[in-house]
Amino acid sequence: MCLAALIDGDTGRPLRELVREEIVDATATGLLAVTLVVAVLGAQGAATGTLVASGAAAFALGFGAQLLLLVVGATLLRRRNGTGPEPGPA
Repeated sequence: MCLAALIDGDTGRPLRELVREEIVDATATGLLAVTLVVAVLGAQGAATGTLVASGAAAFALGFGAQLLLLVVGATLLRRRNGTGPEPGPA
C-alpha cells in the first residue's frame, strides 16, 4: 500500500508510480464502498436504478478519495521537505 509511503515519508518516487501501485488498493476500497451502500439500500428496499446509481457513485468516491489522499499527501510532504521525485532516466 503506497499510503504507507506517506507514513514513512518515502515520497522520492514519481507520483505516477505511487498512484499506479495504489490502484489495486483503491479499487478494493471502492468495491467495499459499493458493498456497504448496496447492502444498506437493498435492505431498505431501494429500486434497482437507485442501487446501480448509488453503487457507481460509492465506487467512484471510494476509489477517488483514496487516490486523492495519496496525491495530496505526497505533494504536501514534498513541499514540506523541499524534495521532489528523483529524475528518471534520460
